[in-house]
Amino acid sequence: MGEQSQPQAHTRDSAAASHQVAPTIVVLDDPSSPAQPNAWAAAFDDARWDGAVVAPTPAGWHDAPPIVGGNYDVSDPIFDLIQLSVSGRVPGLEPSPSGGRVRGRVAAVVGIGLAGWSATLWALAGRAAGLVLIDGSGGPWRSTEERNHRRSELLRAQRNAGLEPQEVHSVAGLTDPRRLLPPAPLGNRALALDAAGALVAEGVPTCLGVTPTPRAEGVAVAASADSELAQHLGVEVTAFASRGPESAAKILHWVSAQDFA
Repeated sequence: MGEQSQPQAHTRDSAAASHQVAPTIVVLDDPSSPAQPNAWAAAFDDARWDGAVVAPTPAGWHDAPPIVGGNYDVSDPIFDLIQLSVSGRVPGLEPSPSGGRVRGRVAAVVGIGLAGWSATLWALAGRAAGLVLIDGSGGPWRSTEERNHRRSELLRAQRNAGLEPQEVHSVAGLTDPRRLLPPAPLGNRALALDAAGALVAEGVPTCLGVTPTPRAEGVAVAASADSELAQHLGVEVTAFASRGPESAAKILHWVSAQDFA
């Protein structure tokens, strides 16, 4: 990882009175292809969500400056949330005074694609009542040797992309050529399944969603990880038509069914 500037948080405030703690939905978008700024907030508004929406823009996209030095990593989104949390600038992200789960403050954290692992960590830390993963299982599973090899290759490729100026304007919203080389998924089967067990033990309701969106490893390969994770979570895999803001209504339907708000 490199040095990160203060993340840009695109939010929509709750209509509730300022003295009340309104439920919040946090969306961690896929850092390899995020939506336009404010798109998630607008989509939840259209879906008639009355709470706040927090959707940080990943560094290197739109109005979020690139990281300085270093490289991008699959765990970057969690650090964006931590910075926003400690800044006190975003209602609903403050740590619970008791250190416990903040039910009623963050109704759910949504992790899209590569941001799924960060969303899982945020939920496991007790910072959200529920978890929604869309193409965010972290699969396909890879051996330790494979993961280390792929990480080494990625580090070299991102370094070279940072040293050699490239045309980035061909991709809408892209400001850092290193973003053309997204981190590999988590790929760690043992870690992902341990996390699933912890989510169940902590009583964190989880929606495991998948889309027809092609993934780098192929949908069929990633699907085996999705199925195994769903089995450990004790849930059915939920089909989503899109991993973009168009899925807000379906996310909200699930959140409303959990009675978080």
